[in-house]
Amino acid sequence: MKVQIEGSVSKGWMAKELGVRFDHDYYFDPQHRHRIDRACNEHLQYFQNDLGLFFTESNLGRKEFYESNQIIVGGIQPNMIVGMLLGAELIPTDDADADISEKCLQGIEPEQLPDPQTLLSHELIALFDQQIESYLDDPKENLSPIPPFF
Repeated sequence: MKVQIEGSVSKGWMAKELGVRFDHDYYFDPQHRHRIDRACNEHLQYFQNDLGLFFTESNLGRKEFYESNQIIVGGIQPNMIVGMLLGAELIPTDDADADISEKCLQGIEPEQLPDPQTLLSHELIALFDQQIESYLDDPKENLSPIPPFF
């Protein structure tokens, strides 16, 4: 039996190592994120290849399935996307993982929660849908969109 171990590196380390920033655009501009993610993975491939490390947002991807033409759309943790759909704001940190604002459900009783189906019409979902469509409709870019894990 072969046990495979897969390691990732922190955003803090990548920010210090390469001077990249995990700002608002990193989460909402797929092209910007693609450039940063590729730079991080190329750096790891070149300098840390013997360790088999991979740069990925909270294990939303795996090295063995990674291809450099994959472009992540809405690459935010699912629990944070749901929080944003319910009123939280994304709080990016240039050199660490993002978070969402607290208490997006403060003062709301369970029976007041929206029907989950209505969340699909949220402007955030519309943005992600539009971004995915733009890559599917533009084959010359040769980028394969990876949709949000929502």
